[in-house]
Amino acid sequence: MKNGKYYIYKLDLKYINTLMIILIFIFLVFTSLFFDISNFISFIFHDNKWFIFYIIYMLLHECIHGLSYYFNGAKFNRITFGIMLEKGILYCLCKQNISKKNILISSVAPLFVIGIFTYIIGIIINNYTLILLSILNIGGSAGDIVTFNFLRKIKNFEFSEMDDATGFAIYTASDISKIKHGGIKYVTTNDSIVRNDLKKFSVSIFSLIILFILALVSFI
Repeated sequence: MKNGKYYIYKLDLKYINTLMIILIFIFLVFTSLFFDISNFISFIFHDNKWFIFYIIYMLLHECIHGLSYYFNGAKFNRITFGIMLEKGILYCLCKQNISKKNILISSVAPLFVIGIFTYIIGIIINNYTLILLSILNIGGSAGDIVTFNFLRKIKNFEFSEMDDATGFAIYTASDISKIKHGGIKYVTTNDSIVRNDLKKFSVSIFSLIILFILALVSFI
């Protein structure tokens, strides 16, 4: 794509977190149509072993993002993973320009694979753990859903994520700075962007401490 510019955006985390809560609430209400919701809630608060599986589930969410990036044309050495619980996020970043098809598929792949699909399976086999993990993953896909709905409005572009896990860039020849969408904030327009090389996998010290405490509590 020639004569394009990079339009820089950031996710509105307050909006994303609100949407996450709404999605979780909707699916909990929907679940009550199939099960006694009091039993389901009792399971959540009394069988805390499910939480260690949720940590694994969150990591799997990011792995699916990465695999989707790779199998849709991204280079493996431009994909990086990390955990920053101080910002409330796990991330998979693709640090190169990729196609619209790639990002649209990759953004919602975890939502469908280990969210909606596994939720249906959990309902069928009457598995509270799988249902709960799926609901939390659907809620955790709020940012992916917002990004997908924003990007599908734009016709011709290439996508790249920034060093900040809450920001991304859209490379296009069209002026898209006036496009409005809930949960997405326009920042600026540049002729180029700087993409620092990050470790293949990084975890903040704060995240290590929190993960250790949560794992400990899960087994008490």
